[in-house]
Amino acid sequence: MSFRLPGSRCTIIAGLPVLLALLSACSPVASPGTTDGGRVALIIVDAQRATTQTCVEVSGVETTGQELIGLAGLPLTLDERNAMGALVCAIDGQGCAFPSEDCLCQCRGLGECAYWASFVRTPPGEWTYAALGLSAQTVRPGDLYAWVWLPSASANTEVLGWLPDSTLESICP
Repeated sequence: MSFRLPGSRCTIIAGLPVLLALLSACSPVASPGTTDGGRVALIIVDAQRATTQTCVEVSGVETTGQELIGLAGLPLTLDERNAMGALVCAIDGQGCAFPSEDCLCQCRGLGECAYWASFVRTPPGEWTYAALGLSAQTVRPGDLYAWVWLPSASANTEVLGWLPDSTLESICP
């Protein structure tokens, strides 16, 4: 239903507030192609460049990296004091023994620095560095999510070469 105010060129739609209220109550729905049965591919590349690939079932439209690794059952050591999300100190024992040492124990001064870095690939896109911490980084069904033991001296193109050119279907058949 609509009506026009006297002396005005504006038409007011009376049902618009009700329609907006109904739409705001709807659950978010993933767009076509962004979900694939609730699966995310988790890839871990360790210091020796050995790669482990795991298919993780997730529920909902998105999950955090921390929830994803927890669902995969990987042992984690985290420093959750970072404002940009939890820092990964160690995955499956590789890394720093926080809290007995700093989470970034291999990053001292201006020299070499090795740490766990994350990358996300939303097909058909490319791998991108994820600057947020584990608890703040979100992934969606269909994504590929990687953690790489990263020596800071490594060039970005070198690191991207360590990440597999896998598809979700090849990791989650």
